[in-house]
Amino acid sequence: MELSGSCSKILSHLSDDSKYDENQFKQYVDIAILSILQTSNKPLPEEIQEKLNNYSNQLIPQTFDQKAIQSSLIYLFLESAKHDYQTIELSHILEDHFTSNRNRLAYLCQIYESYKKDLRDSVLKQKSFSFPEIVSLDWRLDYVLKSNELNRIDEPIYTLRFKCKDGQEVSISCNPEQLQDLFQKVKDATKQVERTLEQL
Repeated sequence: MELSGSCSKILSHLSDDSKYDENQFKQYVDIAILSILQTSNKPLPEEIQEKLNNYSNQLIPQTFDQKAIQSSLIYLFLESAKHDYQTIELSHILEDHFTSNRNRLAYLCQIYESYKKDLRDSVLKQKSFSFPEIVSLDWRLDYVLKSNELNRIDEPIYTLRFKCKDGQEVSISCNPEQLQDLFQKVKDATKQVERTLEQL
């Protein structure tokens, strides 16, 4: 995970006792994690809900510094959870920023570890986007003699029905030329994916 320059600078400031005392630091970390969890559509564990109620007035940052700190910590927690980092991996990423204050690094990692499952299950899963997965394809060939608009067509029409894993169905109709064009585009896309995988 690559941290931006501003994010790195803010994390280094957070490790500095002269800038933020221990209580301020812990409050920033707690508020950042709770700010993420409050966006969940799923019911949260009672302990988290209680903390959210206790911090409800502080979840929205008031000053520019508070916004910068909160956004940096939120980014750190979300990216770490997305990549499913273990505590040791997160600690390794952050050790340069917390060289003078290992206790703060330990607290940040402890909070991450405590809430990682909630971050992944309650927040990241509902915000992830994925294309529907096609599980089957049915097709039918019809020979159209005429339509409401035209007296005579005399053309074969293919109807393709894609069934997706989530139960969704998508149907398209096309003539032989359009079907051939679709087939060629799928072949081209497949070749491109194969080339990309070879380079990884």
